[in-house]
Amino acid sequence: PGLRLLPYGLSSAEGSSKLYMPKDRPNLSSFAHGSQGDEVDGGDSAEVRVISLDSLGLREVGFIKIDVEGHEEATLE
Repeated sequence: PGLRLLPYGLSSAEGSSKLYMPKDRPNLSSFAHGSQGDEVDGGDSAEVRVISLDSLGLREVGFIKIDVEGHEEATLE
């Protein structure tokens, strides 16, 4: 077993989505605009590739840590 970091976000379907990044709190980046104060502090945004969790074809998973800051329903849909 090991840790695997992937270069895309998770959502309900494959495509792209805008990732909002608060200027002074980049650790609170989110697909949900306004959820972490990004509209107030002049944060940036970027289009990122998103895929569904099912498309990863994972089997026999014991634990998954998902930190999606307001995008939970679309990630697990």
